Amino acid sequence: MDAFDSDIAQEPFARLAPCQQWRPWHQWQHVYLWFLYGFFALKNVIFGDVRNLVDNRIGKQPLPADMRRSTVVRLVVGKFVHISWAVVVPMLFNPWWKVVLFYVTCSWLVGFALAVVFQLAHCVDIAGFPDEGAGRRGADFLEHQLLTTVDIASPMPVFGHAFRWMVGGLDHQIEHHMAPRLPHTVYPLVARRFHALCNDAGISVRLHPGVWAALCSHTRWLMDMGRRPLAA
Repeated sequence: MDAFDSDIAQEPFARLAPCQQWRPWHQWQHVYLWFLYGFFALKNVIFGDVRNLVDNRIGKQPLPADMRRSTVVRLVVGKFVHISWAVVVPMLFNPWWKVVLFYVTCSWLVGFALAVVFQLAHCVDIAGFPDEGAGRRGADFLEHQLLTTVDIASPMPVFGHAFRWMVGGLDHQIEHHMAPRLPHTVYPLVARRFHALCNDAGISVRLHPGVWAALCSHTRWLMDMGRRPLAA
């Protein structure tokens, strides 16, 4: 849902939801956005999390009022430690430009994997995009997840396991949303049982038949969102 999900709030570089403002360069977003996805992790490490703390919200969702100071301290210390061991210490033993190049490259690869798997679950042409006033919690939570989230089937055994390992089980995004504390290794079992229950109840579960189908669906969505709206 736009404004409540920071993963689809990538303006002005991208238009990922129908309610977002269209800009002329969005007509090419299905080409250039794949490269920009790689900076997803780097953006959060450098200023994304800090900006959320300063604004006291993520998107339009306010941070918990009872958030302890220790949480902020852990965030700041964690970033300091990360930059120290990933950038500063290597620079003591290697040319600075090699360290920066290596760090940016690794961050780009991680960011690309994270950003793409998030988009394949939400920003695709078979997912729903409810308006801002739609229910998202309580009795509406399950309905909202089934409307806005799409799982990815992995019918190829070796590739499927490798893909699931690489994305941390987020190919089962619906199950991740419903039970985020479960280890990702049990998501396939949970998904089979959950999909069977939904099928018995006549409830539709959105599912990409494979990774390639998910990538094509996301590309079609980027192209659709890149077209000038009739009212624009």
